[in-house]
Amino acid sequence: MSKYELTISSKYVAHWGVVEAVREFFQNAIDESNLSPDHSMDWNYDKDNELLTISNKNCKLSINSLLLGNTTKDERSIGKFGEGYKVAIVVLLRNHKTITIHNGDELWNTRFVNSRRYKDYVPVIETSKFGVTGTDLIVEIGGIDESEFEEIKNSNLNLRKEEMLEMGEIVETDSGDILFSSEESGNIYVEGLFINNCDKLKYGYNFKSDSVSLNRDRNIISQFDIEWNATKICAEALSPNDILEIMDSSEDYCDMHFAKTFVNENKASEIYKLFNKKYGNRIPVSTQEEADYVNSKGFTPIITRTEVTTLFSHYGYCDDIEDAYNVETSIYTSLKKIVQDIDCKIRHKDFDRIEDKIKDLNDLIEDFKDELIDIQVN
Repeated sequence: MSKYELTISSKYVAHWGVVEAVREFFQNAIDESNLSPDHSMDWNYDKDNELLTISNKNCKLSINSLLLGNTTKDERSIGKFGEGYKVAIVVLLRNHKTITIHNGDELWNTRFVNSRRYKDYVPVIETSKFGVTGTDLIVEIGGIDESEFEEIKNSNLNLRKEEMLEMGEIVETDSGDILFSSEESGNIYVEGLFINNCDKLKYGYNFKSDSVSLNRDRNIISQFDIEWNATKICAEALSPNDILEIMDSSEDYCDMHFAKTFVNENKASEIYKLFNKKYGNRIPVSTQEEADYVNSKGFTPIITRTEVTTLFSHYGYCDDIEDAYNVETSIYTSLKKIVQDIDCKIRHKDFDRIEDKIKDLNDLIEDFKDELIDIQVN
């Protein structure tokens, strides 16, 4: 038998509890399963014995992984700090749980000792060759009662995803998952592990690990990352009607903030038709200033979210009233808008309307010449 004292105080990360510690073990298991299909993750909860088991096929921890700061993780891992499972051991022992690790053919037992060297309680790993014969990595956490397991389960989609799929409460996409249950509204997960809640989201989301940046506590994610990834998932998973419902809602939802970037032209066209059906061909604008300008041109405006106006103008669906989208009246701005419209028509092979745009361009150039003459005269 060998004994290894870890240089981690029993008081480390005092704000962590059982849920955060168990999350670290799940995170390691998810990382390994993402690295290779041969390292698939499994779990089991025995409520009678209050035992939670988390395992990976064909995995083994090396002794040097006990060194604080050492890790075998790569850039695709969501636990990039290497200290996760060591810290989890400290927190669980502090909460009077037992942790036994079947490490291939080795058995790793854990406990606190009053270290004479460090004058403090520190965790100790005792390794022996009395483990279960095999090649799997199995972590057994004892003393997890039912209420604690429910809390763990609520913070971990991996423990309830199959049930949610059967109930139609979750839709998977290549970019992540969208969660439709009202209880999940605003909840953000990464690889199934709860991160935080954003009250400006209509739905809940499970993001891919390579699409966001997290701190060690797994509770910091930028608002940009939230909005970017949520829009990407919604654009893939939702119908045009559901997308319009978010973008045109009186609630300040940010699920579709980057609609122009991710909604394809076919969906945008359907959304435009639905908008016209709802509002009777009124002109969408984002500000009162724009509304006043549209009124001055003889059109009927409706003030709506910026996501709506930018999406429609991006695909050129209001070309017959493009002035309504151009509140700035400088020649430079007008010239830029026409050139963009011509470029858009070329990219979409809308050759029938390019001639009209070229005429607009020529008219603008003539206006520019007149303005230059006025400047020279004055």
